[in-house]
Amino acid sequence: MSFLVKVVDRITEHYLELARGRYPYHVREGKQWQVRDGGLGCRPIETQATISMDKDPPPLPEDRNKPKPQLPAQPAAAETGKDNAKSPPAQSAPPPAAAAPAAAQERLRDEACVTPPPFDMLDLPEGMEAMGFKYAAYCARRWFNGKVYALDDPTATHAPDFVDTDTFKLKWILGFGRVRQRHAHLLATNLKASTPENIFNDRAREELLKQFQYFIDQQRNNYYYATLDTLAYCNNDKQAFHRQFQFQRVNVTTFDALDDYASLVNDLTASLANFSFYAAVALAQVSTEQYNWYGPIWYRCTRTRVEVTHIYVYARDSYAFNDDKTVSQYLGHWNRHGVIIARDAAASELISKYSDILAHESGNEPKSYLPPLPAHLDKPVDIGRHLRKKEVFYPVRNRDFRHWRKLKGRGGDFAIFSSFERIKLPTPIVLDLGERRQQIKP
Repeated sequence: MSFLVKVVDRITEHYLELARGRYPYHVREGKQWQVRDGGLGCRPIETQATISMDKDPPPLPEDRNKPKPQLPAQPAAAETGKDNAKSPPAQSAPPPAAAAPAAAQERLRDEACVTPPPFDMLDLPEGMEAMGFKYAAYCARRWFNGKVYALDDPTATHAPDFVDTDTFKLKWILGFGRVRQRHAHLLATNLKASTPENIFNDRAREELLKQFQYFIDQQRNNYYYATLDTLAYCNNDKQAFHRQFQFQRVNVTTFDALDDYASLVNDLTASLANFSFYAAVALAQVSTEQYNWYGPIWYRCTRTRVEVTHIYVYARDSYAFNDDKTVSQYLGHWNRHGVIIARDAAASELISKYSDILAHESGNEPKSYLPPLPAHLDKPVDIGRHLRKKEVFYPVRNRDFRHWRKLKGRGGDFAIFSSFERIKLPTPIVLDLGERRQQIKP
């Protein structure tokens, strides 16, 4: 056996030894996600299995105004006729020359600690910012700093503290992946009337008929003759507006929001994940005709015609951490420097992305962003060799947020509305609400 063959065999043996107990993962380098496997994979750590929850959030505004408890007064020193004991002399500061080596030693201990460094839930926004996810960091901080609130029913009306209408701009949302195509599908004019998730389809027309029939029923004598500005009619209450006048939506999955097939997470998916674009009536010309019908029984009749000329389009989502009953959603492995994704979970996510395309969604049912994490990776992992802080990542799941909320009595879910885009329809949607009769005496 030649010397070169021996060297190759030793290197191969060393590489295989390094690869034992390591698992592949995805990490972002620049703008691209890369796979690290073999000896470069991540190694599960057995010493700590959960993310820390030691840090407390800042106090709520009403708690800051409470007076601080007064400490009891300290008893005066006993008078004994002798001079009080003098304070011990101050210790002299170490010579400046010793400061640099001490700092270097501290830095080495920080980089190569014996046990995994702790990572707290409240450090998550810092990790998001390190990835460039400023909107995700904003949402996480708002959730941690908020009053305790669980948004279990997405159709319910929420107090203003739990509704965000100012942060997300529609233009920003449209800049990711294939999101703009989903927006265009909602508004397309050249599709069949049976095509789902389109404002001109049969289902949208049926929904508009129901909405305006309800609207006319609320008017005196079933009469309305004016241009209806729906947002003003709802006193600019976007929740009330959404309940009464949205008539179609198109769902946007994480697959749509990612930049390419190899992407795993970006700022949009980390903040909104799966969400929907909604179309709602903005302006409509409502014209009610009144007349009487005479026969064996007399009736006062009305017939209303509606022309929807403008709509609003906006994104809506809920920032919450609800799970189904089977498994808690995996959100990645995090530390203060960013996120990595276990490849087993990423592969399952890719399959689920394709299934979203093949099977059309009806409704905005909550879906897992990343699939269940394998048991062998449901613990902190080291992507290096020496347990450095930058190289140890902790798994984060939905249940961690719920546990933190229960422990701290904080953590507020909230509904999100993006900015509204008003669009003039190329062809108004015309509705005939039919005749309404009210019996009158001859």
